[in-house]
Amino acid sequence: MKHSVEHLINGYMHFIKVQITAFTAFEPSAIFKLVGAIAYTVIGYVAPSVGSREALVALGSLIVLDTVTGIFASHVQGKPIESRKMARAFIKTVAHFCGIAAVSIMGKAAGLGLDARAAIVTGAVGLVSAAEAWSIIENCEKMGVPLPPKVKALLRGIVKDSQRAEKQEA
Repeated sequence: MKHSVEHLINGYMHFIKVQITAFTAFEPSAIFKLVGAIAYTVIGYVAPSVGSREALVALGSLIVLDTVTGIFASHVQGKPIESRKMARAFIKTVAHFCGIAAVSIMGKAAGLGLDARAAIVTGAVGLVSAAEAWSIIENCEKMGVPLPPKVKALLRGIVKDSQRAEKQEA
């Protein structure tokens, strides 16, 4: 049975209303359900295919790894972990997601099909993922973990291409 977009939106809105009602009663599980429902809806809209959703999840994993390696690198170097730097990292993550969402929305507005939108979203996620991977490599080097030169050269090339593309868009 096919559902109209209106039917799906009404279903989500009902679910969110129920969760907000439960939230006002301060049920911890309701908070997780509400956040999960909103995240699922947004990710489903931004990443139109399974492949682009998997790429987005992979990017999230890289962001977590970058944060963890950054904390470890600071510890190894004897530097304090500053909340200002953590706030900047959070803002950067939100900005990256907004950029990916903008690419997806522009593709939809331009009338691109599902496959084309999925491809551009996956490409945008790939560029951000390369930058995150490079940051992880830098953090590993700060901790004294050597990485193979070929891996570093490959990622350096991807990051430079990404930065060149960003400059051309500006």
